[in-house]
Amino acid sequence: MILGAIDYINILPVYYPIYTNSVKLPDKWKIERRVPSDLVDMFVNGSLDVTPVSSIALPVIKGKCTVLPGLSISSYKKVRSVLFYYNDDLDGDVYVTSESRSSVIMLKIILHHYGIKTGNITIVNDLREMMNNILLIGDKALTYTNNNRFQHVMDIAEEWSRIFNLPAVFAIWVARDSLDDDIIETIYEAITKSKSMYPENIEKIVEYSHKLHGLEPDILRQYYRSLSYELSEDHIKSLNLFFNEAYNIGAIASIPEIKLWKV
Repeated sequence: MILGAIDYINILPVYYPIYTNSVKLPDKWKIERRVPSDLVDMFVNGSLDVTPVSSIALPVIKGKCTVLPGLSISSYKKVRSVLFYYNDDLDGDVYVTSESRSSVIMLKIILHHYGIKTGNITIVNDLREMMNNILLIGDKALTYTNNNRFQHVMDIAEEWSRIFNLPAVFAIWVARDSLDDDIIETIYEAITKSKSMYPENIEKIVEYSHKLHGLEPDILRQYYRSLSYELSEDHIKSLNLFFNEAYNIGAIASIPEIKLWKV
């Protein structure tokens, strides 16, 4: 059995005790760390049993999964890890890496809301210097230095909350529909136990993240305070709005039902 993990530091408040063996995974479970887009592909092809996935993946994997309650990666405010850098000329293409999925659609919805038209949104392997408008997510966004190259920067979570007065929900946890309830329950209990230890582990998480990327501890504390790991009614409302908006701009072919697993 394989548990997926986003290979960014934003997952640490949920998974740090699992990574450090303070919380043991159930027997026969292993963990696989990948970028968000890889986790979606692996879940679709059957390589993962339980995993966080980009929210926009739900229309793709509907009918194959159940959504685990009380778990998300979200933000009500400026999050600093989903950033759109751009210049006054927004007519050109917007460049993103293949790691980005939910954030790309959120950006499209935000630009549509403001009546802003751009060129193509182009997926590239590397964001090179000559690119005029770029979307960065995860650790790359946190560690990127602008050096006055771009005139403007938009925090996607902050902008989403400003427009819709709801949290931006970037990722949710899903379990394969074919799993027995008792199997889901054992891994769900391990994940939620690990998450519950976040308050006592915050300084260890900050230290761990500092060693990985060299970001100042105060910046990391502020970053983690900006994140939400819940899945409340407002989060569900925001997800439904996200899917409806994505459908309206032609980004998805159908609006998925959010089927929560019953604890």
